[in-house]
Formats: sequence, structure tokens, C-alpha cells
Amino acid sequence: MKRKNALHTQEKAQYLNLCRPSELILAAALLIMLAGIVIWGFTGEIPQVIRTRGSWHEEEGLFYCAFRPDKLEGVREGSKANVRFANGSALICHVAEISPEPVSYEEAAAELSSVWRLQTLWSDSETVYKYVLKLSPETKAASSGGWKDGTIVSAAVIVDEVKPITYIFN
Repeated sequence: MKRKNALHTQEKAQYLNLCRPSELILAAALLIMLAGIVIWGFTGEIPQVIRTRGSWHEEEGLFYCAFRPDKLEGVREGSKANVRFANGSALICHVAEISPEPVSYEEAAAELSSVWRLQTLWSDSETVYKYVLKLSPETKAASSGGWKDGTIVSAAVIVDEVKPITYIFN
């Protein structure tokens, strides 16, 4: 009878030794990470952006950016934009105005009144016509940021926000 009980406890010990505590902790951590990724996949958003260069136009208190017509899809007035300066600082803006028709290099030259600023906006000489976007800073304090007229910036206009899970199902 004693031998039977001893064998029974030996089997129990063998079952318990199948999983060490470190393995259980690792499995729990992986499960938590997987749950976090799944939750983020359904609730998170990845912004889809169009990047371009622009310049500060002091008279109007707006950033001017130029987009090729094929890149303008999804951009509309009120779209958010992130403007980044050469020193690394950033500013949140929104699209205040989009030119109704694409403008030529010559038409933009008359409006911008600065050759080097225009050359920066029209850096790819292959494109004859571009749409001009005017980006307005979100706050009044930001619009009087003390930038010099013609300060060159890079802009990323948010055209859409996609849920990460759509990449898995598409």
C-alpha cells in the first residue's frame, strides 16, 4: 500500500515538473503581448500622409506648400498637417485653402515673389503644374512664431487614418 501511494506522488511530481515557473511567466508575457497587439489592431490608427516641402509666408500668416496633381488625392480643406522645421521643432496645422486649379511655375512665381522659395517648392522640374496648399497653424500663438518670411519647412498632410487590422485582412 505504501508503494502505491509513493508511485502516485511520484506521478504528481512529474506532472508538476513539466512546466517550470519561468516557462509559465514567459507564456503569460507572450499572451499579454498578443492581446495588446490584437486590441491595438482594432482600436489604433496609422496615419496615411503625403509629404512635401513648403515655406512660411509672413504676410498671410500661412505656410505655402506645392503638390503634384496626382498626389493631391485625399487632401481636403481642414485636413491636419504636421509642419517640421529645420531645427527639428514641429507644429500642428490644418489645410486652410487649396488652389481650385493647378498653377504653373510662372503663376506661382507671381504670387510668391521669391525665386529661391519657388525653386524649393518646385524642386522636381518635371512637373509643370502643381496645386498650392495653404496651411494655417492650429493656435494663434503658433501663427506668430517669429519665423522669417520664406522659412523652408517640410510638411506631412494627413489624408487618411487606417486601422492596423485592415493590413492583415487585405
